[in-house]
Amino acid sequence: MTDANPPRRRAPARAPRRDRAPHRDRALLRAVFRDRALPHRALPRAVFAVLALVAALAGTIAAVPPGAAAAGPDAGIRPRASRPVAVSHEVYGYLPYWRLDAGTVHRLDFGTMSTIAFFAVPIAGNGALDTRAAGFRAYVSPAAATVTNAAHDGGVRVVPTFQLFDRGSLPTLRAFLGSRRAQDRFTAEALALMVRRRADGANLDVEPVPQALAPAFASFVDRFARAVHRRIPGAQVVVALSVGASASAIEQIGRAADRLFIMGYDFHGPGSAIPGPVAPLLDGPRTVADTVARYARYIPVGKLILGVPAYGYSWPIVQVATGSRVQANVARYGGVRGVSFGAALAFLAAHGSIVRNAGPDGSWFRYWNADERTWREVQFEDHRSMGAKFQFAIASGLAGVGMWTLDVDARGLLAGAVRSTFVTPVRQLAIVASVASVRVRSGSVVVNAALVLRNAGSIPERGILAWQILDPAGHAVGTAQRLVLVQPGVRINLAVPTQIGAASARRAGTYRLVVRFDTPGHGWTAPTVRFRQPY
Repeated sequence: MTDANPPRRRAPARAPRRDRAPHRDRALLRAVFRDRALPHRALPRAVFAVLALVAALAGTIAAVPPGAAAAGPDAGIRPRASRPVAVSHEVYGYLPYWRLDAGTVHRLDFGTMSTIAFFAVPIAGNGALDTRAAGFRAYVSPAAATVTNAAHDGGVRVVPTFQLFDRGSLPTLRAFLGSRRAQDRFTAEALALMVRRRADGANLDVEPVPQALAPAFASFVDRFARAVHRRIPGAQVVVALSVGASASAIEQIGRAADRLFIMGYDFHGPGSAIPGPVAPLLDGPRTVADTVARYARYIPVGKLILGVPAYGYSWPIVQVATGSRVQANVARYGGVRGVSFGAALAFLAAHGSIVRNAGPDGSWFRYWNADERTWREVQFEDHRSMGAKFQFAIASGLAGVGMWTLDVDARGLLAGAVRSTFVTPVRQLAIVASVASVRVRSGSVVVNAALVLRNAGSIPERGILAWQILDPAGHAVGTAQRLVLVQPGVRINLAVPTQIGAASARRAGTYRLVVRFDTPGHGWTAPTVRFRQPY
């Protein structure tokens, strides 16, 4: 999972408002905005060294040799409890190794997630797992075992992320996909590791996957998923794909995997010439909504997880009349920096005079950096814009949402947004049914019913609205259904003419109209309507 690569096409930013005055931030700026916990590829050496030292002191467990028989689970790791999670949909969170320590278990809210994906165990071109990598060492560490046990006690899945990042002509990826032996070696080593750590499946994060390599990668995913399902019953294999994934990649890989994790971010990133929202929901030439619609053309929406960023970027900018553009020589002005959700809020709290602009596409603000002698523009996702994407995922019928990353919000605002949407939402929907008329058309009796649905709750209600007409003996003589979405605070009116058969075959008398609306985890029934069928 990378948050460092820009999309293949950049969406131009809107013209934002200017700040009222420059701000001198100095020490706090250095402490808050030089947050290096965000990029995946450029990892801080200090963090790497500390984790390596901790792993060495704790005593890491050696990798299973290629082709070796899988050993049993590591001592002290408990299996996942057979209990439902608190969330109504998938809430899939990545936990990167640089955020894993002895205190992580106390900072995570296990009641607001369905799956934790430890990031990441690298894959070599020959299929071997890189057991010297910080991600591997973190995954087999005591801290990871503690997180796993706490998650498993709550029924939450815990999986490793297997990572292969490449660049240029993609020599590593091509070597791996071109060798069945390398793929078999990876599968054997990955399964052995998963069994040891009582994993509940796996995440595959391979970037990039060009269209030319999509068929080979999909074939590998299919074989790997089958092997995982055979070895670990009930396991789930999730593949992360970018917003720019090709149609063939989406369709082929989507068939092979249990879920696709849409990395719905980096619409603007380190390489952007104009700053803008990291994950614009609806506004712009390329949006999250458009991306989800494109994915949905090739695979069922129920297999999709919408990845939401808990981060943003800080760009050195040149202010112009129409807005801003990124400094041509970014290195001279401090570069483009990743900004975590929590760090951005902390900076704003310490600088109360900065004007913050917020909406469903995210938050942004500008400030003067005296040390670097440039204006900076910060665009980031906050809990409100993430909440808007959570609602969008429900309204779209997706399997759920995911987050890059967990453990970035000391104030609990993100967990609160998850809880209010997927754990304790207000679900208050009323259905009123009536029969406006009963007519005979071309010899058939048609019942013209009217249905009114009003959502007074806090989340969208998307489900199957079904109705049927019963004759005096209680037999169903007309049934129909349709997919319906009712947004919060919205009332919809539906006219539903329903044929109940030939007039000559229908006995006159008192009939009944029965209506029910079923959504994931909930259902509503309208009061039964009795009406006279005179024919």
